[in-house]
Amino acid sequence: MKNKIYESMDAAVADIPDGATILSPGFGGVGVPRNLLAALNRQGAKDLTGVSNNAGTVDENIDIGTLVEARQMKKMICAFVLHPDFSGYRVGRRQGAPRDQRPDACPGAPIARRLWPDPRLESR
Repeated sequence: MKNKIYESMDAAVADIPDGATILSPGFGGVGVPRNLLAALNRQGAKDLTGVSNNAGTVDENIDIGTLVEARQMKKMICAFVLHPDFSGYRVGRRQGAPRDQRPDACPGAPIARRLWPDPRLESR
C-alpha cells in the first residue's frame, strides 16, 4: 500500500499529471486547501478539470481561482461561477477572453451525483 503521508505539500502534488481532475473543498473561503493549491500552482500541471463549489474568488487569497488565473484549468465544474476569468472581468480583460477555459455551472446535488462511484445512483 502506498504511503499517503508526504513530507511537504509539493511532494503531495508532485505526480498530478496534466489533464487530471481535481476536487477542491471549501465554501466561502472556509476549508480551502490553500497550501495544496499553491503547491499545485508551483508544480505547473495544466489542462486540469476542477470540481469545486465555485471557480475562485476575487480576493488575493490562494484558492482554485489561482489555478484558473494561471491558465492551468481547462474546465471548471462548479455550483456557481464567481471567478471573473470566466466572465471576462478582471484577468480576462487584461489577457483577452479565456476561450480555452470552460465553466460548467452545475447545482451542488448534481455535482455530488457526478462524483458518486455507483452509476445506478446518478438518476436519483
